[in-house]
Parts: sequence; C-alpha cells; structure tokens
Amino acid sequence: FFFQAEDGIRDFCLSRGLGDVYKRQTIFIKWTISWPVQVDGKFYQPPSIISLFIDLVLGVGDASNNVLFDFENGGKLQTKVQMALLLVAIIQVPLMLFPKPILIYCLSLIHI
Repeated sequence: FFFQAEDGIRDFCLSRGLGDVYKRQTIFIKWTISWPVQVDGKFYQPPSIISLFIDLVLGVGDASNNVLFDFENGGKLQTKVQMALLLVAIIQVPLMLFPKPILIYCLSLIHI
C-alpha cells in the first residue's frame, strides 16, 4: 500500500530511475501503436502495463504473453531488454542496502 500511494504522490517527478523510465516508455509505446497489430497472420492485442511489469519479474525470460514491441520475433528483443533491467535491479539492491550500515559501523569503531 505505501509504495502504491508513494508512487502516485510522486508521479509528477520527471524520473526516479531506470524502472520509472521503462514504465514511461512502455506507456508511450502502447499509446503510439495502432492496435491490434497483425504479423504473419497473428494478432497482438495491447498488453496491460500492470501485467507487463508483473511478468517482468515472475515470467523471467518469456515476454510472449505481453508483447509490446518486436512483434516479428515474438517479443525476443523485449525479453532481452526485460532480462537486462531485472539484472540491473538485482545488482542495485545490495549496492543500495549494504554500504550505509558498513559505513556507520566503521565510523562507530573510529569514535570508540
């Protein structure tokens, strides 16, 4: 609940990071494409943005259910982009969480 409310309150900021940039790009792409898209006899309907982001984490490596771009290849480029974003997010979490407690601990040793 807190994160949803916080996101809605601060949504007027230009950008808060890579995830926010990807969210805005997906909304822009979804609005600029004339749906439904037909490629090789297959029709693609516009994906739900919420489902797209849920599948980003839960459906790792498979964007075939929510193809937003790269229709000709069945969303393989979209899968690679989503995998790269997920990898960056996984790497960034420890980088954001661990340095501050370690720094505080080291500073407390100096002041003892």
